[in-house]
Amino acid sequence: MAGGREGRVQVNVQQMADRVASLLEARYGLKGAGLGEKVARGGARLPHRLRAEAEILAGALEAVRTGRFHGEADHARAAAAYDVLVRGLAVTPRTTLWRRVGLRVALSIVAVAALFMAWRALS
Repeated sequence: MAGGREGRVQVNVQQMADRVASLLEARYGLKGAGLGEKVARGGARLPHRLRAEAEILAGALEAVRTGRFHGEADHARAAAAYDVLVRGLAVTPRTTLWRRVGLRVALSIVAVAALFMAWRALS
C-alpha cells in the first residue's frame, strides 16, 4: 500500500514541477530540461522569493526520485512552494493590464479637473 502512495506523491510532485517549469519558460523564456535546470539558468532574472521557492520544489522532486522524500511534511512544503510559484508566475492578461492603466488615467484626469475647479472657485 505504501508503494502505491509513494508513486502518487512522485507523480504529484512531478506534475507541480512540470507546471512551474512551463510557467518559467512562458514568463521568462528560460530553456532547460527540467525545473532545476531552468532555475539555474534563470539566475538573477528571477525574483529572489520565486527562485527560493522553485529551488524548494526542485529539491522535493529530486528527493522523491532518490527516495529521500519524507511524507506529509515534505509534500506540504512542496505544495506551499508550488502555490507561491503559480501565483507569482501567472501571466496577467493584457486586457486586465490595459483596464488598470485606463482606470489610473481616468482617475488622474478627474483629480486634475477637480483641482482646477477648486482653484477657479477660489479665485
